[in-house]
Amino acid sequence: RSVVLSWVSFGPPARGVRSAVAIQGQTFYGEPRVFIDSMECPTVARLMHQVVVDLAAIDVAGDLSYDVTYPAPGAPPPRRMPAMRLPHSYRRPAGGSRPPPPPLRAALFGDMGTVSYRAPPDVAEKHASSIPALLNLTRGGALDLVVHIGDIGYNLDTDCGRVGDAFMIDVEPMAAAIPYMLGPGNHEEEKWEFGSYAHYLHRYDGQRVAAAASESHSIRYYSFTEGLAHFVLLDSSAWVHPLTFPRAERQLRWLAADLAKVDRAATPWVVVLIHRALYCTKSVDVECNLEARAIRDGLHVGVSPDGLEPTLLKYGVDLVVAGHTHHYQRTYPVAYGKPTQRDYTNPRGPVHVQSGIAGGVEAEPWSVPFEPWEAYRDVDLRRGFLKATFFNASHAAFEQVGADGAPVDSFDIVQHRHGSFLHP
Repeated sequence: RSVVLSWVSFGPPARGVRSAVAIQGQTFYGEPRVFIDSMECPTVARLMHQVVVDLAAIDVAGDLSYDVTYPAPGAPPPRRMPAMRLPHSYRRPAGGSRPPPPPLRAALFGDMGTVSYRAPPDVAEKHASSIPALLNLTRGGALDLVVHIGDIGYNLDTDCGRVGDAFMIDVEPMAAAIPYMLGPGNHEEEKWEFGSYAHYLHRYDGQRVAAAASESHSIRYYSFTEGLAHFVLLDSSAWVHPLTFPRAERQLRWLAADLAKVDRAATPWVVVLIHRALYCTKSVDVECNLEARAIRDGLHVGVSPDGLEPTLLKYGVDLVVAGHTHHYQRTYPVAYGKPTQRDYTNPRGPVHVQSGIAGGVEAEPWSVPFEPWEAYRDVDLRRGFLKATFFNASHAAFEQVGADGAPVDSFDIVQHRHGSFLHP
């Protein structure tokens, strides 16, 4: 197995100088790449550094201290990073035998933004960010993994890319210590180059390792397995923009093949993360109506792609986490627009969670009645993130944690029969 360490610096590359990570007396190298945002800021060159660390070459028995550097003339000296605390499955077992995996603890959310970019006290107070709470959990050893599904720093290209830089600075103490995985949202599309995702694709190109391992050709959609759970990240914009419909069809084919390969005996839990939701309520606008229906069912008009729900039901996806609409909401287990039950014991359909209010965004209240499949709305519109704990093959707990660290909502899923929901 391997991990990819990524960072950004400024200036032109030095001939023959490579990015470097020093760990346990060994040095791993990567080739820096120049990124110039030709539309937003053509005069500024950034160096994108990605170094792949082969874990087979080091002793992964505990936390790992490491330094990162780009040893070009005039460059800063090597920088010591926070100790890397890799999840249990990365660690080399003592004596050649691996005990059962401990619980996997993951933060899952969308729509966060930054705290360090133009955040005067009055704005920071009004739009509290989850970043401090996430950092506290990371430093306290209470998180193993973060998955952030879209609207990452909000318009990473803004102000000559300074918003993207600020986001990376904000999350560095967390992303340097535990895996931090990202998927795209509509604010990664960028206003000048529709659908280009330029900053997303260049800043987070290190995720190409996970994409390649899951046989995806793009970091817009990919999957990875960690411990008891298989995580799938999808690009929802492909279902709502006609020019990108072909990308939705490719994702559907890839998704079916990916889910078919999951051994549910070894990896019982399957979580899909997608920026726009399949099930949500808010108002009479398009987000939770036309767009949600297009992603869930397909519009069946012209060349529009098929929806995702039949595939999710066929392969027994346990949980779907989305962002985009700025509030927290959860459903009962649901299939084809109807709740399969009013509890979470042996669900016969996926549970959908809307956790799209992790940070500095305008909260969006509801102006429509409850749907039959809705179980909970946080009408107080508290900012926060979903913390998932996968205890074992049958039990998982989920808690929406507020930006102040206080609980907002919680529910447990007990599933003794992982697999397709299409069979009785």
